[in-house]
Amino acid sequence: MSVVERVRARLTREQTRYERAWLTSINTVGFLVVVGILLDSELLLGAGQTGIFQRALYPFVPPAVSLGVAIADGNDRGTLLSAVALVGYTLVLGVVGTLGTAVATAPVYPVAGLVGVGTLVVAAALVAR
Repeated sequence: MSVVERVRARLTREQTRYERAWLTSINTVGFLVVVGILLDSELLLGAGQTGIFQRALYPFVPPAVSLGVAIADGNDRGTLLSAVALVGYTLVLGVVGTLGTAVATAPVYPVAGLVGVGTLVVAAALVAR
């Protein structure tokens, strides 16, 4: 089977619940960000430095939701991928200095992120069962 045939087969097959959860959560976050920009909403986008911390939490949503679904489905590959995405993004925030600054100046945002990730993982696992 050629590379093109393998890619075509992969793209045309039925999506798994894990893939649907990942795409749905990405689309939902994207929709919220667009609405926030269009309405110039401080509730969705924050303001100033705290807005940077608030917006930095959005990319945690897709891997957290998909991690819950992967755990519920017993999908080891999906669990590993989502966990690596969560840890990797946290490391990126640490390297660029956002995480350290947030912990020092506005610790509520890292705590909210941790609680939010935990809540999304558990909720997605319960819904997926």
